[in-house]
Amino acid sequence: MERQHPGGESKKLTGAVDHWFNGDGAPDNDLINDAKMLGLELPEQPPPADYPVWPENWDAVSLFLRCSTQWRTGEPSAVAPAGVAGLDYGVLLSLGRLYLPAAEMRDVIEEVQVMERQALDLIYQAAKKS
Repeated sequence: MERQHPGGESKKLTGAVDHWFNGDGAPDNDLINDAKMLGLELPEQPPPADYPVWPENWDAVSLFLRCSTQWRTGEPSAVAPAGVAGLDYGVLLSLGRLYLPAAEMRDVIEEVQVMERQALDLIYQAAKKS
């Protein structure tokens, strides 16, 4: 069951995942190199945009990013259409214990789960396109 977040916190959390998943606006070095090989000059790109994180969401976003390489993966299935089932909760809990006060763990883990659900939705959508 998802905890209700006052003031649109869930939207901010899922927005942070969208920003993480879709890139931070940093230049695509492969694209730049390919253009150079073809003798093309690309227009100058604006600097990468930061995504604003509200202070009350910082612990969840920080923990999610710390776990960004800790996804449970395997063969695609009905449960995990893109072969990604979700975050490794053993790692999530270990990092939570390392970085968070015990009194905040439950709320922050629930917020990370909101972000995880959004990330999985984005992963599944990208898999359908390919």
